[in-house]
Amino acid sequence: MKLRHILFLAALTCGASAMAQAERGRVGVNATAPTERLHVNGTARIQSLPKAGEGVTTSAAGQYDQTKANHFDPKRVVVANAQGVFGSMPGAWPLFFYLPGYIMPTDVSAPEYDGT
Repeated sequence: MKLRHILFLAALTCGASAMAQAERGRVGVNATAPTERLHVNGTARIQSLPKAGEGVTTSAAGQYDQTKANHFDPKRVVVANAQGVFGSMPGAWPLFFYLPGYIMPTDVSAPEYDGT
């Protein structure tokens, strides 16, 4: 019976350490030496994100607020560099939409027309 408990605890500990590693305030998922606050070595998935105007549980002061009194007001865009490090930059709605001119052939017998 005692051996079963030891094996169970060993398996539980090994499984937990394989899933996430914490080092100096940084957490690594499938990473033994995390280089950022959250380091994910593999594919990440975020199941849901708030839409503009939806209530969120983060207060204006950055604290947890279960009332969702604050509304999500997106102002920044998430970007990543070549090493996969995420950052943010100011985001704004475009003031105009530019579409370069597109020339459509009207004379299909013209030598410039290639059939596409």
